[in-house]
Amino acid sequence: MKRIAFFSLVMLGGAFAALGNQWAAPVSGAFNDATKWNPEAVPDTVNGQAWWYNAAQGKYTVTLPEGTWTNPVAWRVDANTDGTEITFCGSNTVWAPPTYATAIYQGEPFAFYDQYSHFFSFEMYNDTRGAPFKFTNPVFHAYNQDGVAGIIFHSGEFNFHDPSGTAHNYDWTVSHGNDAATLAGAVHRVEVRNGVTAKVANINVRSRAARTELVVDGGVLTAAANLNIPSGAGGGFTYGSRRDGH
Repeated sequence: MKRIAFFSLVMLGGAFAALGNQWAAPVSGAFNDATKWNPEAVPDTVNGQAWWYNAAQGKYTVTLPEGTWTNPVAWRVDANTDGTEITFCGSNTVWAPPTYATAIYQGEPFAFYDQYSHFFSFEMYNDTRGAPFKFTNPVFHAYNQDGVAGIIFHSGEFNFHDPSGTAHNYDWTVSHGNDAATLAGAVHRVEVRNGVTAKVANINVRSRAARTELVVDGGVLTAAANLNIPSGAGGGFTYGSRRDGH
């Protein structure tokens, strides 16, 4: 088991179908409030998707239900407009979707995009045996500011590896785009803050963006299997902290 803690990793280098419901406007509200969705219904089916798209660009908070929450839908969050900051607050939530082997869960049940491509995704292409993840008291947010797109895990436990007690081959990927030319202007950042515990089988840090950063600033990030860095990519481990106002 490899453990990464209290450091930052900086790397140089670098069609999703619209399914389910979209957050209707850039205003704060509860995930389970049907009036916040378009169409006006809470996304809660196994083949569905909760999507934060162009109409939902802005600064606001989405509150997750308290208690044990088994909502099964996949998430796509598009922070593709400068100034966007979407916070997801589940400070009293245990989000534990059940086991699935459906098409949408064999791909990316948890994906975040900027105007170029993915800047963070959770993948389970090679493993459909168990629950996709378990988040305990999760608080995290996606943002796009001054040319940097990222996701920050602020507090809570994020188990992407063995949420149902059995280890799975799930991947946690930073900067996932395939087109190097398109991503030439992209800066992607994933941060794990103080008080956060995150666990995953494999961590993939891609070099497809102009700059890709994985920063563990006081939290603990555990890779049970592998930390994958592309061959030929420049990079290094350094002590450091965030460089923006988040």
